[in-house]
Formats: sequence, C-alpha cells, structure tokens
Amino acid sequence: MEGPPSSDAPDGGENAPTPAEGSELHGTPEHDRQDGGFPTPSPWAIAFAVVALLAFGVGLGVWTRPQESAPALLASAPSPAATGTTTTSTSTSTSETEASSEPEEESKEASSEEESAGGEEEGSSGEEPSGAGKGAKEQESEESGSKGSESEEEPSGKGSQGSGSRGKSETSTLPPIKHVFVIVLGEQGYEAAFGASSQAPYLASTLRQQGELIGGYFAVASGQLANEIALISGQGPTPQTLTGCPTYEQLSPGKSGSEGQALGTGCLYPISALTVGDQLVAAGDTWKAYVQGLGEGSSASLQGKCPRPAAGASDPYSTASTSSPFVTWRDPFLYFDSVTSSSNCAEENVGIGELAKDLEAANTTPSLSYIAPDPCEDGDPAGCGSGAPAGLPAAEGFLKKVVPEIESSAAYKEGGMIAIAFDQAPQSGTGADDSGCCATPKYPNLPASDPTTTATGQPVGGGRVGMLLLSRYVKPGSSYVTGQYNHFSLLASVEALFKLQTLGYAENVQLPSFEKAVYNAYP
Repeated sequence: MEGPPSSDAPDGGENAPTPAEGSELHGTPEHDRQDGGFPTPSPWAIAFAVVALLAFGVGLGVWTRPQESAPALLASAPSPAATGTTTTSTSTSTSETEASSEPEEESKEASSEEESAGGEEEGSSGEEPSGAGKGAKEQESEESGSKGSESEEEPSGKGSQGSGSRGKSETSTLPPIKHVFVIVLGEQGYEAAFGASSQAPYLASTLRQQGELIGGYFAVASGQLANEIALISGQGPTPQTLTGCPTYEQLSPGKSGSEGQALGTGCLYPISALTVGDQLVAAGDTWKAYVQGLGEGSSASLQGKCPRPAAGASDPYSTASTSSPFVTWRDPFLYFDSVTSSSNCAEENVGIGELAKDLEAANTTPSLSYIAPDPCEDGDPAGCGSGAPAGLPAAEGFLKKVVPEIESSAAYKEGGMIAIAFDQAPQSGTGADDSGCCATPKYPNLPASDPTTTATGQPVGGGRVGMLLLSRYVKPGSSYVTGQYNHFSLLASVEALFKLQTLGYAENVQLPSFEKAVYNAYP
C-alpha cells in the first residue's frame, strides 16, 4: 500500500499539503521529525490508531457494563422463566438498552409503592401503640405481610386461630376510626325493630336519621350467646352455646380445627381461642365489656371481680329477674380462658355504670367498647320477669341514656363509630326467622344432621336483624341496600379498622366486610 506524500518536501513545494489535505494532528512541516531521528507517524497512521483505541474503549465498556449493573438488574428484573424472555449481555442496540431499563423502572415503581405504603402506615389514623403491642404488630407484619396500606402498623395479636390473610380488604379505603362502640341488643327481627310499625321510635326514627341503616345484616346462629360469641371471636356455635350455657363447662376436647375453630362440646373456650379483645391488648390498644346489671342486686358481690362462674358448675346467673338483672351470657368474653385467666379480667368486664366515667376523656375510653343491656332492657320480648317492662319499648330507655352519652364524648367526636344490632331474630313464634347470608359455614361442633339451608334455600343463620351505624363517616339518614353482612362481617370490619388479623370465620375470603360503600361520608 502506497503511503501519503513524503514530509521531506520543502515548504511551499509541490508536495506540501494544502489546508484541506493537512491535519492538525501532525503539526507543521518543521516539526515532522523530532530529536533522536524517529519519524513522526503519518496522519493516516495516527487516525487509524485513534479509531482503534476508540473501538477498544467501546468494546471494553460493553463487556464490563452488564457485570457492573448485575446486582441492580437481579434485584429488580423478573426472571426469564417468569417473563418468557432472554437477554443478550453483549448486545449494545438501543432496543436492548430500553429493555434492560424496564426492570429498573418497574423496580423504582415498586419501591415507590412500598415507600408510599410505609408512609401511610406511619402517618394515618389512630395513636401509635407502644411497648410490647407495637413490637407484636411489627413482628406480625414481617410474618404475614400487608393487609392494607393506611395502617400505622401491620396486623397483630393473632395467636393460633387462623392465618389472618383474607387478602381482600384494602384498609387504605377505611376511615381513621379510633373508638368503636358496639351495642348488642336482644332478640328482635329487622321489621319489628326498624319497620314502619316499630315500637322503638327513638331507634327506628330519631337515631335512624342520624346514621346509616344496613338492612341486609344477619345473625349467624339460633342462640343468643352463640351469636354474641361469634361476633367477638369468629367461633361457630356448640350445642351448649346455643342454649345459653346453663352449665359452665370446658369445651372438650378443645383442639384446633380448620378455619380457626376450637372443636368439641361445651362453652368455655380454651386459651388458644382468642377474642378481638385479646388482639387489641396484644396490639397495645384497649377494650372493655360494659354489661348492665353486673355488680347490682344479687350480683353485687361480683363488683370489682372477674364475674366468671365456677368451671364445671351450674351458672348462678343464667337467668334474669327484676331483682337480679345480670346474666353471664350477655357478656360473651366470659366464655374464653384467654380473658378470664387474665389479671385484667375484672377491669375489662364491668358494669354499665363505668361507661360514663370512662367517656370523660378520650384517653380513658377503650378502643373497643362492647355494650350489653340486661334482659330487662335489651329489647327481647321475653323481658326479665313477670310484670317487668319488656320488648322494644324497654330498649328505648337504655338507648336514650347510653347513646347521647357516647355521642357527647371526646372519644366519639375525634373519630368514633357506634354500631347497634340485635343478637338474633326470633327463632320461634311470630316473626320467626332462621335465615342467614354471606357464606355461612357448616359448623363442625353441631350434629351433622343440622340443615345447611332453610326451607326457602337460604343459609341457616339467626335471621335478619339489621344494623344502625352512627359516625361522622356515614351519611345521616342513609341506607345501605346493595350488600349483606353478618356478625362475622362485623368482627372482620372492626379488626380491619384497628389493623388486626382476622379470627375464625371472619377470615373467610368470601365474607364481606365494611368497605367504602358503607363508610359513605368518608372521602
């Protein structure tokens, strides 16, 4: 190959390069030869060397780039098996560069979502639990994952009953309710309580105009105690809880079954069976059962004590009278070893007179208040004895006293909700109703011969009872008519508000719980 013209030609000579042909790379002719006699490389040689050097640098960069970014790509990119694609590490095309950046973008989006969820968890409703309760929540969060995105912490206080992974409620859509007041009345059906001819105008009209009526709300069994136990624990009925547990006997054998159920006959649940109260305590929150009649009349000796009957003996407080209105079965928490064996049992199961005192300040008001009138004033037509007021008119007096006390409290005003429901509909006589809803299960502790559906084809339950919700997060005078709920639903809904895992049958993924449509005044 013939090289370029010789650089020995004199300046201005025939072979001198013109400005167009020259190059700034080799300088002027007088510098063509350096000291020592070594010739300066020709411009073509220098150009070739520069191109080669650049090519080597590009090749080296391409070879090293996948190795340098591998940790980030492995952390963010989906596996080839999951995506059905492969990548070639030596390709430098634009299309591969875009493809390799997609996993990084997905990783950034996922990281952003996680940071957003974490921010919501740290800065939403409720006060920050302290002490062991907070640690329990964080541990459950690591073990079971997120159930929602607005909570301060993850669900906690689960114990051994169920996995708590319903996987369907998004707590980011729930209002920041800090105090829930559940008022559980006696045996009445929906039409009798809330219908046009109701004998309880304060409930069916005055309070109805303040809140939201959920017409499709059902009891889950044909026994008052069984329904109350279901509401606080997710446990299904036993033959003994259906009859009010006249003998306070241990559930035997009491072993754990599927869906978080304690199996056997009896009515005193083993310590492995938890209540929503146990969950709240584990989460650093508080609860109380306010039971009318407790500590009054013949039960005065129970004042300041855990009102638990002697195990294996007949319950001396299984029936009510005007002189002794307290009955054990109006307080379902007393049927759980996890509650009655606690040193706080006497402080958490108190007479109704304690409610007004606790409502004096928000920080003395429990997170969950379970409020139960005695049989004289719970609305049950049977009442509590001959000549005593009975039925809905008797319940009116109780509601007129208790509801305004709650509504005027700081705890209710800062983010409270009152839920008023009956434990079951009448199971015999006029208005008898044993219908149910919402994936009612086949209860394992009842005889196999028990029907699973009513004569009309509906699930067997405790009848339609309705529920009234009072809160600034529901629209006054509104009705919810598009869905159905039951006592297990209410338990799941309360657990969702406090970021707790679900217990027993409340865990059923087919079971509806209160969502945005129910909280119809929440943005």
